[in-house]
Amino acid sequence: MPSLKRFYSPLENYLSPGKVLVIYGPRRSGKTTLIQQFLNQTSLRTQIDTGENIRVKALFVSQNPDLILEYLTDIDIYVIDGAQDIDNIGKGLKLIADSRPDLIVIATGSSSQIGLEKTFVIRRLTGFLVMERLKHCHYEASSSL
Repeated sequence: MPSLKRFYSPLENYLSPGKVLVIYGPRRSGKTTLIQQFLNQTSLRTQIDTGENIRVKALFVSQNPDLILEYLTDIDIYVIDGAQDIDNIGKGLKLIADSRPDLIVIATGSSSQIGLEKTFVIRRLTGFLVMERLKHCHYEASSSL
């Protein structure tokens, strides 16, 4: 079976230190591929985890800022692929964004079950819904759905 050629918006246009970029869409829609393509082209220090990783789940469920921040040392970009599998992930992502304003954080999810709608504003990214956490609750212009 031939694979389809996919075209993505440049991810770097949506990234900003101190904010969390959340990308969600249907399973197998290319979210992970989008992230991998971006990470292969960056010289920044990265760490990628999955929401299925038991250690990562326990870390975020703990809501312990010291443990979470210790885990995220010596990196510029942190990615959680499949973030919907982590309970209270929104609080953990907010904690990271507030405590590490220098860090770029990206989370992907296969559905709206990621549960971040109250913390993030939704924007369109070619084929995906994108939610960006508003820094300091300051309104920033974004396209509506």
